[in-house]
Amino acid sequence: MKVKSIIRKINKARFHRELVKFEKKEQIGKITHIQLEPTAKCNLHCITCSRDAEIRNYTKLNMSLEELDKVLSMLPDLKSIKLGGLGEPLMHPELELFLKKIHDRGVRIWANTNGTPLASPRVREIVLKYVNDMPVSFDSTNKEIFEKIRVGSNFDLIKNGTKSLVEDRNRQKANTIIGLTFVISHMNMDEMDSLYDLITELKLDYATIVEVENWSVEGETGYNESKDFVAETRLHTAEITERINKLRLRLLKHGILLGHKTSKERLGRCYWPFNSFFVNVEGFVMPCNIRMHKQYTFGNIFQAEKIEDVLNNADYINFRKAHMNLDKTNKICGTCPR
Repeated sequence: MKVKSIIRKINKARFHRELVKFEKKEQIGKITHIQLEPTAKCNLHCITCSRDAEIRNYTKLNMSLEELDKVLSMLPDLKSIKLGGLGEPLMHPELELFLKKIHDRGVRIWANTNGTPLASPRVREIVLKYVNDMPVSFDSTNKEIFEKIRVGSNFDLIKNGTKSLVEDRNRQKANTIIGLTFVISHMNMDEMDSLYDLITELKLDYATIVEVENWSVEGETGYNESKDFVAETRLHTAEITERINKLRLRLLKHGILLGHKTSKERLGRCYWPFNSFFVNVEGFVMPCNIRMHKQYTFGNIFQAEKIEDVLNNADYINFRKAHMNLDKTNKICGTCPR
């Protein structure tokens, strides 16, 4: 069991090291990683999520199996897919068939979850059969705060579902690596000790701490409020980093990995414009998995004859040039992640 655990973690570290490698080019060729939105359905109303505003512009909520086939057929070099977007991926009505199609192509599946579906033994069975990497979102270790942020959630249900997933994995000797993501700000930076307790209690393989980001684009409702909140957190960057580093050392004693996604400016340093893209349930291709606004799409993969028509059209090329030239007037990326 320990050997298998070590191999899982080594493979994850290797995967992420390769994922963030990119070459700045105006046109791109092989695509090996994308993020896909299987469904825009969700059973929560998180106060930090833009879903409730964005979903009004959607004409459908689920990607069909035939549409998934189209995506896979257009990307023969694909090695990994991250499932996530405005919805909860595990709520797709044909979840097992959807995952099986990707799995049968030999593509690595990485799926974010809010954790609520893990209460179902059947969902856990499907996850362990097809998913390579499953991070569960925990925005706080405090039940009251957690449920206030994630409206409609049940902290204990999610915690117990995650624990059951780990136990099922170990009993079945499956190979899914299981972790959590924790969004940190000046409001919850004092939770590092309780986060350590949660991670070790659940016997997770890893955790990722993400400094709070502004998912809105300038001009949108709530942009300035989010910007101010992020700015306040950035005043505590040094202290946050120190606390995360201490937590990392504590977790390493248990063989648990800890990643830290900072809030440093990403313009010119981000791999997304050059080796990846986001596809929503309607097939629209966006260059970012955070600011996934339909008005900034560069085409529709369901309607395209070949992927190059989308990825290397004039608008997408100009977008990459903006990154390469560090153009801060770039609407999507100029201020990211602030």
